[in-house]
Amino acid sequence: MANRGWMLNISIVLVLALYMGSAFAQSKWPEGVIGGLQHTGALHMYALPGPLTVDVYKRDFKTDAKIDRTAIVFLTGPDGSVLAQERIASPPGQWEGKEGPLQHIRFVTDVVHAGVYTVLITCHDDPYLRRNQAWGFATNAHRYVINAGTGHTDSRREEPILLYGERKPTSIFFKPIASTLRVSIEQIPAGAGTIELRDPTGKIVWKSDEMAGKVMSEEITDVMAGIWELKMPIARGKILIKGFNHEFEAGQTVLPIWSTSKSSYFDLENLHWLLSPRRLSRRLKPGEQGTLAFSVSNNQSKSITYDLAVRPDPGFPGKVNTIASKIQVSPKAVDTVYVDYQLDQESRDGTYQFALVVTDSATHMQAFSLGELRVERERTDAAITLPLQYRLFEHDQFQFAYEPDYPRDNEFYFDTKNNPWIVTSVGLKTLKNGEWRLVPLPGYASNEVDFKLSALGTDANGYVYGIAHLKQQPHIVRVDGETLQAEVAVLPNGGAYSIETSGTSIDTQSPPAIVRQVRDRTKKNTFKKTAIHTVELIVPEIRDGKLHVPPSIKVSHSGHGVSQHSGRPNLVVSDEDEVHLVWGEISQPEDNAPGVPVYTASYDRKSRKLSEKILVAYAPPVNDAHNTPSILMDGKQQRHIITGTHNHPFVYRAAKKGSDSWTDPVYVSDLEQTYVGAVPDQSGGIHLLYRIWQRGNNFPGLFQTALYYQYKSPSKNDWSLPNAFALPALPAYSVYRHRITRDRRDYLYVSMQYWSTWSPYRESYRSDSKRNQDTKTRINLISKDNGVTWYMLTDEDLHQAANISR
Repeated sequence: MANRGWMLNISIVLVLALYMGSAFAQSKWPEGVIGGLQHTGALHMYALPGPLTVDVYKRDFKTDAKIDRTAIVFLTGPDGSVLAQERIASPPGQWEGKEGPLQHIRFVTDVVHAGVYTVLITCHDDPYLRRNQAWGFATNAHRYVINAGTGHTDSRREEPILLYGERKPTSIFFKPIASTLRVSIEQIPAGAGTIELRDPTGKIVWKSDEMAGKVMSEEITDVMAGIWELKMPIARGKILIKGFNHEFEAGQTVLPIWSTSKSSYFDLENLHWLLSPRRLSRRLKPGEQGTLAFSVSNNQSKSITYDLAVRPDPGFPGKVNTIASKIQVSPKAVDTVYVDYQLDQESRDGTYQFALVVTDSATHMQAFSLGELRVERERTDAAITLPLQYRLFEHDQFQFAYEPDYPRDNEFYFDTKNNPWIVTSVGLKTLKNGEWRLVPLPGYASNEVDFKLSALGTDANGYVYGIAHLKQQPHIVRVDGETLQAEVAVLPNGGAYSIETSGTSIDTQSPPAIVRQVRDRTKKNTFKKTAIHTVELIVPEIRDGKLHVPPSIKVSHSGHGVSQHSGRPNLVVSDEDEVHLVWGEISQPEDNAPGVPVYTASYDRKSRKLSEKILVAYAPPVNDAHNTPSILMDGKQQRHIITGTHNHPFVYRAAKKGSDSWTDPVYVSDLEQTYVGAVPDQSGGIHLLYRIWQRGNNFPGLFQTALYYQYKSPSKNDWSLPNAFALPALPAYSVYRHRITRDRRDYLYVSMQYWSTWSPYRESYRSDSKRNQDTKTRINLISKDNGVTWYMLTDEDLHQAANISR
């Protein structure tokens, strides 16, 4: 395997120092250290060739609660390489109610190629523990910006600059993003002094001597482009700036960066998303040739010419070059750079790397990506080792050399002939006669079709069903699996829809049933994590050969909403006689409910009557839309319900066909479970994927969320032991946007997308800079042995699936 000598000669030194003196107890920091930062996040440095040194400091403040404030610190390169990782330990009760010592680590690396190097700082349960700790840094890089972005909270997004530093003046240098500007500062000590806001010319546009703990500027409408300065009399306070770190405009790119001087500030946004992907790999055989595509994004308001260069490893077995030496990219536009390669026939098995360097010809600032060619004479598809450990900046493609031709937007569903179907960004697609075909919807232009729901249903007659917004109006779409001819029927406007899908092992003659949940805006909402919803059942029919949608059936006026981004819970299943649904309800404080009450009811197709609701279980905590339950039906038409929870064990119950007698409730595990993703197999077993917290007594020393798997055999009422399925790249709060489905052979499919809530990392991806989802970051796995062994899903797997009935 070739050495990566061209890029970095790395020496990492860890220095740990503890300071307990009285001066430090008064929040003083070592000379030259920018300290007192209470918003963890990131430090971005533009480093030139030569030694780069970064010192990171952390102090824990006195608290009576035994909480874990351990920090994990990464140093990463411009190409996503992880150069170092260190832990600054602060276990629960470590300092026994006292202020902790000043802890210190040092990173040292020799930079060969200039670019943006980043220190990512994650901390247990941040941002909830911000006031219990502070950090600081020192670096020999002349240009640096501090990223105020941090972790997720279940509230409206804001990324405050939090300072608890020394009682001496400091400045925040930043660039406004919105068309108007307003500054709000809280937690200011009395008598601190005058606060000034200066525009790029140095003119004072607002100042305040009022020290009542909180001040707010007027709305500033004349926002001059350039670097502004917020001059603080002391380094204390919570700072919110409209459009910069809160009150964001619709569709705004959020990048709350600032620096401590005008000279150190640099335009991170012009380099952060310049080149994508950061790392790209491909599996090849000796002698192969081809092209790798990278995209260049010009974030500036003027056309830019970029110089292109490829720098291969020493001993690279062949040729590698860009087609052109320069590329001109229009303002706010994206263009493609192609790298051609030709491997020697005598290439040995191994990994060979090159750097693609893109340089702004005006500023001479640059970014670079890593290309890696993995040569294998005898190529085999190895089973995935579980748990799948995601890696920083590699989980989307590089880690697996993952380049399938099939669509990766969402999960796959399979019709009665086992053809795969998938909702994509351009519409509904299926694999037909060896090619992926888009289902046309006559009368609607492509920009008038939006499948907001990725779930698909089927019937026994070979039709596939989905829910699409056509000209912004919801419709149920019915597609003939043979001819691909589609018909549509209007659905009521508004609300969240769920369609009966692979939660059942049988197909009926009828179209799949639908559940709609509509927020009741006539009722005052006093709940933090949900709102009151009306729950409706829609049972579509075929009348005279045409799709017909009868009026909705009101099920509940106290629904608690639905969460579908992860797990994709099934809210409704049916057989030829009945339709069964499940939902959760809100409750009032006087009810003293131990959690969300989960109910089920059945609709008789012949009598067209809905049964009385039955309480299944309580799913803690109360009034939380995360707790979306799921109902399944196996081949014997036995119903299974798994109550969704939010960081509590799921509850499982089952009932036989025609019976309202449910098995005794069983806890699925003793873990902090969330987001039910479940599917039955043909034998009556259940495969379950969900997210858990790895923290506390069950996982000492950890603070992260992971994806777990369990199986319930058809012959037992209990579940297998939980097994880790996927672990996060970043030790912090994350979701996996997981969905599990199966085909007609009982092969299992898992589609998942690792989505870190740690915004400095997640939004370093250009595709997620506006919190949108890039379809190319979703991966798909397949198991052909009932969940025992898993492989990366290949194009050939799907072609074989589609050919089983031919």
